[in-house]
Amino acid sequence: MSFCDSVFWDWDAFWDADAPTLTSCFRHSILVLLPCAFLWTAAIFNFYRERTRKPDSLRPESGPSPWTLLTIAKLFLTTALILCSLAEAIYLVYQESHSANVYYVSVGFRVFTFILALCLQIKQKKDGELNCFTLSLFWILFAVCNFFTSPFFDLFKVDLGDINDSPTFIFGVITFILLTAETVISLFTDPQYSAFWDAEKDELLMEHQPLLSRLFFSWINRLIWHGYNNLFNIDKLDVLGPKRRSKYVHQRLQKQWIKEENRYKCLQEDKAVPTRICCNRGPSLLLALGKALFPWLLVAATLEFINNFVSLVPPIILDYIITFIGNNEATWHGYVYAFLLFLTAAFTTLSTIHNQHYLITASIIPRTGLNTAIYHKVLKLSNSSRRNYTVGELCNLIGVDVQRLFEQLWTINLVWSCPMRIVLVMVLLWQYLGVASLAGVFVMLLIMPITTKLASTSHKLQKKQMGWKDARLRQMGEILSGIKVLKLFAWENAFMKTIGSIREKEAVTLKKLAFVNGTITFLWICAPFLKKQMGWKDARLRQMGEILSGIKVLKLFAWENAFMKTIGSIREKEAVTLKKLAFVNGTITFLWICAPFLIAISSFVTYVLIDEKNILDASVAFVSLTLFNNLRTNMASIPELVAQLTQTRVSLKRVTDFLLSEELKGRPPNDDTIDNDAIEIDGGAFCWTKEDLPFLRDISMSVTRGSLVAVVGPVGSGKSALFSAILGEMHAAEGAVRIMKGGRLAYVSQQAWIQNATLRQNILFVKPMDRDKYDLTLSRCCLNPDIKILPGGDLTEIGEKGVNLSGGQKQRVSLARAVYQDADIYLLDDPLSAVDSHVGAHIFKHVIGPNGALQNKTQDEHIDTNCRTFIAATTLNRWLGIRLQLLGNTVVFITALLSVIQRRNFSPAIVGLTLSYALSKVKALNFLAYGKLKSILFDLSGPSKGH
Repeated sequence: MSFCDSVFWDWDAFWDADAPTLTSCFRHSILVLLPCAFLWTAAIFNFYRERTRKPDSLRPESGPSPWTLLTIAKLFLTTALILCSLAEAIYLVYQESHSANVYYVSVGFRVFTFILALCLQIKQKKDGELNCFTLSLFWILFAVCNFFTSPFFDLFKVDLGDINDSPTFIFGVITFILLTAETVISLFTDPQYSAFWDAEKDELLMEHQPLLSRLFFSWINRLIWHGYNNLFNIDKLDVLGPKRRSKYVHQRLQKQWIKEENRYKCLQEDKAVPTRICCNRGPSLLLALGKALFPWLLVAATLEFINNFVSLVPPIILDYIITFIGNNEATWHGYVYAFLLFLTAAFTTLSTIHNQHYLITASIIPRTGLNTAIYHKVLKLSNSSRRNYTVGELCNLIGVDVQRLFEQLWTINLVWSCPMRIVLVMVLLWQYLGVASLAGVFVMLLIMPITTKLASTSHKLQKKQMGWKDARLRQMGEILSGIKVLKLFAWENAFMKTIGSIREKEAVTLKKLAFVNGTITFLWICAPFLKKQMGWKDARLRQMGEILSGIKVLKLFAWENAFMKTIGSIREKEAVTLKKLAFVNGTITFLWICAPFLIAISSFVTYVLIDEKNILDASVAFVSLTLFNNLRTNMASIPELVAQLTQTRVSLKRVTDFLLSEELKGRPPNDDTIDNDAIEIDGGAFCWTKEDLPFLRDISMSVTRGSLVAVVGPVGSGKSALFSAILGEMHAAEGAVRIMKGGRLAYVSQQAWIQNATLRQNILFVKPMDRDKYDLTLSRCCLNPDIKILPGGDLTEIGEKGVNLSGGQKQRVSLARAVYQDADIYLLDDPLSAVDSHVGAHIFKHVIGPNGALQNKTQDEHIDTNCRTFIAATTLNRWLGIRLQLLGNTVVFITALLSVIQRRNFSPAIVGLTLSYALSKVKALNFLAYGKLKSILFDLSGPSKGH
């Protein structure tokens, strides 16, 4: 007996017939083994991953989920499928006429695969997990394949009266119905019984939504409906998964950065490696980011790679539809073409949307992780490194450089995807136009080296411009901080000339940079050029910011008219630039609209003239137009990518240099060798930087545990510097500082440090709330009278958006914070200097004195970036974009379907023109949604680029 009772594949019976027919061998082999092989492969992979996976502290603990109607239905249907397949197998074995071996293999694979699916469902319930993603895909794949093996597929080519009522037919119908029901309910889940369900907020964690909800972003429907009917606030946003929170993101990036630093140290210690290589190959922040982002980038790159090929299928199908309209093919061919056109367009939409979603999710790491790393680095900068960076430069690092890395990650795949798509489109154009398509290749080869050279020049100018920008901000900071001294010695003109010269150099660099970028833009006919106008706008906003921040000084010295003239001159220059920009935009828009038609006409004329046999029919014309539109879109992305990569390279270098800056050695380590002392300094000599001479010399002291020690001396004698040495903020040229084992330090500076937060948050300082301890601290630090007069009590916000405290109030809040921390060693740097005498006496009695809160204490006078708003906004855009594009895909599908139905009433030219136009508009919907996304992200991105 042979394995099959028919040939494996018969193309004539399938395609050339009036109704498609699949051979029994193909139906019972490939269409059955394909979904079975998928489930077995996925199950083995998941089993291996669970056996080798390390315990995940971020994964919530879970137990068995309870029995629900949905769970019972899933298990019942799977069991029914097993019994149905077993019954079919028994029938095949005991029937009179023996079937081919392929039938036994087919039913056997189905039985064992359904048993495996049942085991996975039981395991899923036992572990309390959500709907298994693998099982959902398996049921969908099996249902699709089973349709072609079921009797329902044969109904297209037989009459209802000819239907066979044999047991095989009945088994096929039952299997198809059970599989369809199983597939439908597999797309739903009981999230409230999962470990990923937040019972307090009655919602599911965003990273563990069901398949359809994740595929179409349907989980945001609840937020949209709630926002439509109620007042929306941040508490209603979905809970971030543990791996999206800033603590995990920072740890992930920090881990890879430490590996890079260790790798560089190993290269330096390896004598076999040349010194030149070690100097050129420092720790790479780019590699650290790549390793930290690898899972997201891999998924996004895979989707982009597949999408590059699938996006070229619609023009080919368009060719088939136009050909179908003009000949006598079977009618069902047209339905297949229309369905494939919709399927490829829908897949392109889904892959593009999810590709962007993965990249935006990945961009949280450089944005949140690098911001957190910079904040941590600022706290650990050595004094020599601190001199190299001003507040303005640090704001530029966070507001400009990190933001630029964040933005570049959205389009990182286009760096290799655009050239790949251009090559693929040119290959297809060669198939349709032949040698005539080489004109576009020639223009591209002419432009690329020019663009490369201009990109290098742009990189140098960008780096130079950022240097002038930092210098100007540094100089302005020094002027504003020392404005009284400048007025006292009449140094205004000298410093105005200094600032003016720096501004002129920066303006010259910006002009050169604008010319280079404008040349690149003109060569590639890209999007409108806005850099120069934005430069003037930034200059005006910066100037306004400087005026508003120093408005008191301006009013004091009557500088209003001078600054009004400055703002007016910048406004005039900005207006002139806007006029030029409008003209350039109009020209570029005209070229943008006309260029595709000019390219198409020149290519078609060349195609017709080079060979008399070349006929420009509807198929060649409209398919080529669609490909030219695709080519134009990808070529338009090149200049923007070049400019972004150039700026990103500069920003990456600046952030890397800052992270490699010298750090403090940290607080002296705890030492268990000292007996009764809390602090010991033996022969210490301390200086602010390694290059300076020691500022404090021959320091030897010991502070007994539980004692109160006062350090006295005239102004400038080094009292505060001694505290800095104990804290590890000074370089120890000689000697060492030792702290008792387990000793926790609390430091109250001479100038109180207050956060822009509520009064309670300033005192608690991330410590948990202990009401009795908190009330006692307020009483001891004499803060109760102040809290009574505040509008919101201790919940009153302090800082820019709230109330301002006096110097004495700030000092008492700072002292209360230290008292509440309950440390072992307190360093108090003149804590009573800003308070009244009677308040100082109260604090000394109840806090510092022998009976105060610090008795028996030795006295010697987490960043969490909340991304929920960002995640919700970007996901809302994905929700909108996917629905807009699917709507457009549906319009294309209906258009193609109507063309097939009314094939006798439409000419191929009309069909080709309509479908090519519809496909171009569907592609434009994605750019519409993506453009809206950028505006949302810029609104949420925090500091702007105008620092």
